[in-house]
Amino acid sequence: MAVIAAFDRLYRLKEEVRDLIAQAGIPQTDILCEFPPKGRAYPLKRPCICVGLSSIQMGAGALGGFVGAQKEGAELFGKRLEVEFRFDIYLPKGWEEGCHSYFCTLCDILTGQLPDMEKMWCGEMSSTAQNDGFTLPCYARLSALACQGEEEAALTQIILRRKEL
Repeated sequence: MAVIAAFDRLYRLKEEVRDLIAQAGIPQTDILCEFPPKGRAYPLKRPCICVGLSSIQMGAGALGGFVGAQKEGAELFGKRLEVEFRFDIYLPKGWEEGCHSYFCTLCDILTGQLPDMEKMWCGEMSSTAQNDGFTLPCYARLSALACQGEEEAALTQIILRRKEL
């Protein structure tokens, strides 16, 4: 049951990353989670970046589940995670900047705010009538920790190390 609680928190992690990108302020761009309840605008009138989770890999901590210490010195126990995010960049036809420009902006934001970023890459750009523009899938892999809450025995909090603004 502990792992399920941790994955519930991971699901909300994409919202946290969406908010991090939105706070950075990419002009004239909608920042959404994948499969937003209201959908994306169609036809596209401005860029849109959708944040989702692509894969999650859990690994054991060191001795007794020790995964590190907080700034205050408190020990953390749990599991190490490798989290892979997917960022789908959608651009309307004829937009001034290209998809790869938005990928570079994402790289700047995420590597500046998430020091445990391991890798960022993009897939193949495509153009479809369904999107009425261009789509570029991008990915980011980073390390996180699934740890016990202060008063809980289960793994219920996800710690995504990030720099303070």
